[in-house]
Amino acid sequence: MGRRPRPVNWPLSFTYSPTSVYTDLSANLLKNFLSSPNPADHLHISPVIEEGRVHPHLQILKITKTLEYKGPKPHPLAELEAFAGHTHCGLFAINPIPKETELGEYVGEISIGQQEESGTRGVHCWHAQFRDFWVNISSERICNELAFANDFRGLQAAPNARIKWILHRGSYYFGFETIQAIEAGEEILVDYGKTWEKKLCRKGSDHSLSQPCSTRGASSQGGHEGRSLASKSPKE
Repeated sequence: MGRRPRPVNWPLSFTYSPTSVYTDLSANLLKNFLSSPNPADHLHISPVIEEGRVHPHLQILKITKTLEYKGPKPHPLAELEAFAGHTHCGLFAINPIPKETELGEYVGEISIGQQEESGTRGVHCWHAQFRDFWVNISSERICNELAFANDFRGLQAAPNARIKWILHRGSYYFGFETIQAIEAGEEILVDYGKTWEKKLCRKGSDHSLSQPCSTRGASSQGGHEGRSLASKSPKE
């Protein structure tokens, strides 16, 4: 597979990568750690993982007052101040995407811990349980389009995508899938989990969008605590 070019509308202040890297284990060891014990799973192929890309109907868009999309106008995030030198962005469907469609791997630097939020921390990090361990995926230094998916709070009543351990050729990859059918023009919104929700509550806000947004341009990046979901470990 040749080097994949940066996606359309990619913010040049971030380093694009189509695949993750591993910070405390070799790629082979970590893939063995994240493998399925079922031999039949080695025949399962995920198209987005196989091709090293996110779903082709996804695109990053800059969030402005004039943004045309399927949602409230102007976009609620367009009125908020971003950190200096950065603008708000979101991830949108440019064509319909069916329910339960895998959207791709969430790319970052991967490390392993024995408890939630061990190792890598921060607003750019997911902490996801895999069996008896925690996998930390930090998109602070490298990332792909999925890093721009915003938290649903303050944008719509419920998320339309969720995290998923995606099975591909016997190994699991941390990524997203749709919960429902997505229409063209809809924004991809996920649930950043209880850790994120508690952070918003500690700030004394009943509306996530009242807080300053961070560099990836969303209600997703306003605090100093990563996103955490403990209940998505793959079943044996």
